[in-house]
Amino acid sequence: MRTDRHAFNLDAAAASALARRPGPDRARIEEVLERTRALGGLTVPEAADLLAVEDPEGRAAVLRAASDAARQTFGRHRLLFVPLYLTNRCANDCLYCGFRRGAGADRKWLDGEEVESELEALARIGHTRLLIVAGEDRHAAGIEEIGLTIEAARRRGFVEAAVNVAPLTVDDFRRLLDTGASRYQSFQETYHPETYVRVHVGGPKADYAFRLGTMDRAVEAGFRSLGMGTLLGLHDYRFDVLSLLSHALHLRERWGEGIAVSVSVPRLRPAEGAALTQAPSPVSDDDLLKIVAVYRLALPWSAISISTRELPAMRERLARAGASHFSAGVSTSPGGYARPHPPMDVTQFEIADHRSLREVARDMAGEGWIPNLCRRCDEEEAGRAAYECQCAPHERGECLVRLRERQWAMDGAAR
Repeated sequence: MRTDRHAFNLDAAAASALARRPGPDRARIEEVLERTRALGGLTVPEAADLLAVEDPEGRAAVLRAASDAARQTFGRHRLLFVPLYLTNRCANDCLYCGFRRGAGADRKWLDGEEVESELEALARIGHTRLLIVAGEDRHAAGIEEIGLTIEAARRRGFVEAAVNVAPLTVDDFRRLLDTGASRYQSFQETYHPETYVRVHVGGPKADYAFRLGTMDRAVEAGFRSLGMGTLLGLHDYRFDVLSLLSHALHLRERWGEGIAVSVSVPRLRPAEGAALTQAPSPVSDDDLLKIVAVYRLALPWSAISISTRELPAMRERLARAGASHFSAGVSTSPGGYARPHPPMDVTQFEIADHRSLREVARDMAGEGWIPNLCRRCDEEEAGRAAYECQCAPHERGECLVRLRERQWAMDGAAR
């Protein structure tokens, strides 16, 4: 398939060499961490040095620096969102996924009435930020269906409607942008070419090069907010983290500072019907904490998202390591919010955090965070301060709008 010759082109040999770097000495760790205090980010070699830190004292220093950076950029806010799955039908055969082609017969796509029911249930619970997700099946959930879902979500007061769907052409990305999607999200899963081919054995997603050019095509079409990620555990995490950072820096260098990149850090979880249930390259809890910390230091103003793949206690540790966005009250089954007792549908992965939105918000507040569902923050950012503040942090000097103003002033990002 023809690809944009200016799109991101990974130098796998260079990434492998950086991933094999030995752990730095204490002086080098302190040198790199000292530079992060200005919130200017990290170069890829600097990130490689921090990823190579293995001794407990060095890891603790990295985590402290990341916590400090998150406090300066997001304050005590931890933003909550929810995925809405439109369909579990998929044309791909990804060995790790419960949606994979041929795994399970009970496939579903939501019609308009069912979408309205899902949105009504989520709005009633209190959600304000939505991530629309669909397997790669154009017949089940095309751009028109996504557009209708976004329109319905706006009518119900959702202030963000991001979209996670399969990679598109530039023309189709323009159509998607016209629906009102606030952010486009797609994961490379792994940047390692040989591993990618090994775990994506059929369907459109098997085209590594086309997927690698996804973000460039999205930006060319007009998207300025992008969600990226890898499925940790498929390959050496150092290689994939450094490759993603190289990709993010490429996007800013090619398209300008107005590009906002968010990062998700899912670990491979078992899924009913998946052929691959054990991670080929396991990522420990300590490694995941370090990964989140390095992302926070490398991309200090970026959203770092944690899904319900992680247990509640681990999600709290990740919040302290610099993660800023958390899904809550999640179902990975289409129709799973409106039905009080959904049947055993085909789901994407096994959920580890089964708490409701109310329980997540309560527990976060108990740990000293501001669990942010505030419409005013999002509306004021867009110049439409139509809602009363729901988290009332203004008197404590931690209004998220003010923090965002600092971001715009420091990095010149165009919103």
